[in-house]
Amino acid sequence: MINSITVTGNLGTDPEVKRTAGGKSVCSARLAVSQGRDKPSIWFDLTAWEGAFALKDLSRCRKGMRVTASGRLQMREYNGREYLSIRLDSLAGAPPPGDSRPAASPDPGGDDIPW
Repeated sequence: MINSITVTGNLGTDPEVKRTAGGKSVCSARLAVSQGRDKPSIWFDLTAWEGAFALKDLSRCRKGMRVTASGRLQMREYNGREYLSIRLDSLAGAPPPGDSRPAASPDPGGDDIPW
């Protein structure tokens, strides 16, 4: 059985890098995937562990950025609620190294397009 998922959405939190008791780095954030105008977003917990290319990519992102996350889907239950989690293998849409620009804000109206 293959467990693979790819979703595109907006980061709902700034990524947070921590170290485990064993000294490994782990980066986590939340991703909101829209289902449309009248439906609630689906939220995923993103986790990138030391050794995965996605660790450096996710750590350079900021809240509000649109990214595409690929990895393995995990479902956990905590206090009677189910949580969807993606253990990241790759992340697209992260800024290049050294880019300190803030996350792009949505187009306020788009009326100034010349065509």
